[in-house]
Amino acid sequence: MPKLPTSNQLTMKISLGQIIETGNVRQEYDTEEIKLLADSIYKYGLINPISVKAYGEDENGIKMYELIAGHRRVRAHRYLCDIGQDYSQITACIVKGDKDILQLIENIQREDLSQVDKETAIKALVASGMSQQQIAEELSKPLGWIHDQLAGAEVRENAKAAGIDTTGMSTKALSQLASIPGAKLPEAVKKAKENGGTVKAATAVLNDYRAENGISAPKNKKKPEVKEYSAEPILIDIQNVISEIQDYQHRQNLKLDSHDNSLLNNICGDLISLFEAYQHN
Repeated sequence: MPKLPTSNQLTMKISLGQIIETGNVRQEYDTEEIKLLADSIYKYGLINPISVKAYGEDENGIKMYELIAGHRRVRAHRYLCDIGQDYSQITACIVKGDKDILQLIENIQREDLSQVDKETAIKALVASGMSQQQIAEELSKPLGWIHDQLAGAEVRENAKAAGIDTTGMSTKALSQLASIPGAKLPEAVKKAKENGGTVKAATAVLNDYRAENGISAPKNKKKPEVKEYSAEPILIDIQNVISEIQDYQHRQNLKLDSHDNSLLNNICGDLISLFEAYQHN
């Protein structure tokens, strides 16, 4: 699972007051979860440092840092401070790179990040000018996964505009319906939701739409057939090969001195040994 790069990066203690939050992929925070995290930090310490980027200095010349990853950990530290504990300092890794990419690498792999937040984050990267291939490489995800995120987001937005609730429907399920025209899409989403909202339910709705409209399902590209091939052993008459070499030399009127003749004989002997060993094996 990809994580923010920390090798060759500076890790240090910084004050909570030096941290600036400029937005994050995660939009919602559970208060009880923050309290549980704070309790864990109080008992065991902060296991993973937060990630920040240098953000210049404030009016007093104090270095400031933009929070990239670790919003929950920062909130847990602030909660501990609110209840009277001295947790005003937090361990931070100073990282470099694009903020959106860094946040995605950290957040998009988290199981508790909502489907909508993931879709929104991917769309934001596309809007920033990144290609789907670049996003896939940055996140170490298959290109198909990126396609599903974008398609699912578009279907979800279409359904929401029509007043249809897609809560509980996965991105993958919604992406199955992306090929249905916009006018008929909301009803298709509604039907899939009524049937359970699963990928299987969405696929069934898509197949029904195709059947009703005489549309053939796209055929999977058939992999080229690989024929088994048993190579016959190649029998080589090394003496004929050597004779051909010698004839060629004579035809070219190549004159060899004693040293060259000796070298040629050695080469021929080595060739004979090599080919005999090859044919025995």
